Amino acid sequence: MSASNLRPNRHTQFWILQLIGWSGWVLLLVLRDLSFVPAEYMVERTGVFILDALVGVVLSTGCAMPIPLPGTCALAFVLPQRCSVVC
Repeated sequence: MSASNLRPNRHTQFWILQLIGWSGWVLLLVLRDLSFVPAEYMVERTGVFILDALVGVVLSTGCAMPIPLPGTCALAFVLPQRCSVVC
């Protein structure tokens, strides 16, 4: 068994590190707010943190899907290796 067989490919590694990083970010923000924010606001704040993390994932992949205007082209959200234009 060689070392190259043990190492995941770059695409898989990218998504694993994205998931770990953004999940950790949400977890740290929730833990911070447990001591400062009243309990009745925690569900809403956690939802906002998760939404922020999802936006961060989309922006850090390099492809974003803008809101298409009528009669215009929009970028299709594909995987980070390539972006394509859909008209």
